[in-house]
Amino acid sequence: MGSAATETKSGYRLTLKGDGITVDRDISELLAKDIIAMILGESIPQSPKSPISTALPQQSNGQSQNNVGSPRKSLREYFNEVNARKNPQKILAIANYLVCYMGKTTFSIADIKPQFKTANEPVPANLNRDFQIVLQYGWIAPDHEERKMFFITQTGLDALSNRFE
Repeated sequence: MGSAATETKSGYRLTLKGDGITVDRDISELLAKDIIAMILGESIPQSPKSPISTALPQQSNGQSQNNVGSPRKSLREYFNEVNARKNPQKILAIANYLVCYMGKTTFSIADIKPQFKTANEPVPANLNRDFQIVLQYGWIAPDHEERKMFFITQTGLDALSNRFE
């Protein structure tokens, strides 16, 4: 297994190969710096613009956010952190919150809907349409092993990392 970040025309290129995973893609300078810091054992910046701190919260190993010594983060705080303002953005943010803070690996539209209330947000009047928009953007994709279940794509993680900008 190995990884390398090399400079490309658009910034940097990340290559990671290992058992069952191969990643080879262009990444931003900020993400490259965060990856290097993580590899060297330095703390990952908690800046709201840090790609790793926004897209991959600390509890990405399936543990809930209630660990002793870990600060808790509400869904509302997470919306603010990733700059989720429009309904499709909020749906993606909720999905990532479910994965990173609530230990889910896949999610359904039924998992998403009650989370709007948790964030003190009204449920979108046309949630199914907004969910379809998230699919069309390529931020999520159907899970082929579980019917009516979805997972977050790399494109979705990138959108969160870039705070939808």
